[in-house]
Amino acid sequence: MGLNEIKLKYQSFSIFEKIILYNVLIFLSSFFLKSFLLDFFQLNSNFQSLILNPWTLLTYSFIHIGFLDIVFNMLILFYVSRLLVDLFNTTIPLKIYFYGIITGGIFFILFSSILSIDSVGFNLIGASAGVRALLIFLCVYMPNKQVKIAFWNIELRYIAYFILIVDILGAFGTNSGGYISHLGGDLLGLYFYSNLYSNNKTSFFNWESIKSYFFKKSSMNYYKNKNSNKSRLKNDTATQKRIDVILEKISKSGYENLSKDEKEFLFKVGKK
Repeated sequence: MGLNEIKLKYQSFSIFEKIILYNVLIFLSSFFLKSFLLDFFQLNSNFQSLILNPWTLLTYSFIHIGFLDIVFNMLILFYVSRLLVDLFNTTIPLKIYFYGIITGGIFFILFSSILSIDSVGFNLIGASAGVRALLIFLCVYMPNKQVKIAFWNIELRYIAYFILIVDILGAFGTNSGGYISHLGGDLLGLYFYSNLYSNNKTSFFNWESIKSYFFKKSSMNYYKNKNSNKSRLKNDTATQKRIDVILEKISKSGYENLSKDEKEFLFKVGKK
């Protein structure tokens, strides 16, 4: 493959595919430049280190040392970002990802400062906080959507439960700083969802919108009245047509240009 072909291929990548490529290239270079990368780009829990090296609040997310860490993070980032970009174009998922990274880094530093960890501090690397933010956002946006894991179909809401439980418990373990950063990403994903359709933009956290997704009544109740099935099927076609129209509008002009009614419609469809 020639240089021009490589350039054309690169230009055809989406922004998230480019982020994944950067992560992989940096991971490969770590076999030769590990000390350099860690010294200049990892995030230290010492606040003074952040003042002297402010770029590390972002650059730490591009460094992976463990093979399984980068594989899982990049695979999840690839699939989740594709789903969200199809729904919202690029801007919103990109904000969620990088704000999740920043929030995770801030949580890591605050946690370390509160517990007065030694003056040298610990270091943080990896994109987990940003990936967590996107994944949690997707799980609360489409809580009833099923994904196949091994031999089971699992609703996204249960994946969110699992992630939150693991991160909370992990915060009390040996790698507490890492899991605290994950929790920062988790909360950022919840925050973005809670404010996506909220008319009250002054509220930092709209708990009611989150609670209605995680704890709404079982869909089995919907089928108790069998006579409602016919009317539901009649509406399916019209609903799908409107979804297609809105998605086409998003692809052309972006999610921000949707009307209030269109956003509310997508919100209601996402709950089903």
